Amino acid sequence: IEIQLPEPTKVEAWGMNHHSISPVLFPEKEEDFKNIFSYADQKGLKLTFRGGGCSYGDAATNTKGTVIDISKYNRILEFDSKNGIIKAESGVTIKQLWEFGIEKGYWPPVVSGTMFPTLGGALSMNIHGKNNFAVGPIGDHVLEFTFMTPDGKVHICSRKKNQELFFAAISSFGMLGVFLTVTIQLKRIYAGKMKVWPVVSTNLQDMFDYFEREYKNSDYLVGWVDAFASGNSLGRGLVHKAIHLKKEKTQTFLKIVN
Repeated sequence: IEIQLPEPTKVEAWGMNHHSISPVLFPEKEEDFKNIFSYADQKGLKLTFRGGGCSYGDAATNTKGTVIDISKYNRILEFDSKNGIIKAESGVTIKQLWEFGIEKGYWPPVVSGTMFPTLGGALSMNIHGKNNFAVGPIGDHVLEFTFMTPDGKVHICSRKKNQELFFAAISSFGMLGVFLTVTIQLKRIYAGKMKVWPVVSTNLQDMFDYFEREYKNSDYLVGWVDAFASGNSLGRGLVHKAIHLKKEKTQTFLKIVN
């Protein structure tokens, strides 16, 4: 197998504190990944997978190798509108998920701080959202995925099938292979808006106390800390508490499209 590597280009980390100059390949179908693995094995190339490039560190860069950008492998394949189960290629972003699901009355179970991460990247890092205290990281909501290991073999993984690889691949930093398709459970919502309470905390203990009081009746909680405050104001900041609007609490329902 021969692959023409493109000229190296600048590949930057999300935090803009690190970059590499690397050839970047953009696979668009399953066979492309298999060919890339085979070519890398023949040539002794080192590969790094890149989703949305939203890691602050150097996870999605490769100083001495080739970057495989999965962003063009991004089709939504199946959707069960009755149960809110969606199957998509690993390059599908959180943005694509919520845009697809919201008009049908569904929302991603875990949403990152930005909407640009891909499903493959999110699972590789097992990302959390502002509801981590309530629902855990995104890996807790994955029902099944297909995963290609460097030998080109495709494995169907779930909590009942290929369990060891299922739990190893989630949070694996992209070191074991590449996610191909992901089947994930979305959550039911009844409106595109949320009820949000902005709260000022006078110090870190005040913020902790608020979290402790409110976490049981919150869908989301997040706090921003003023790192320059000191003394009695150490850790002061702003907290946002949010809940999804319940069906009986809102007059503006989403139009459900089958």
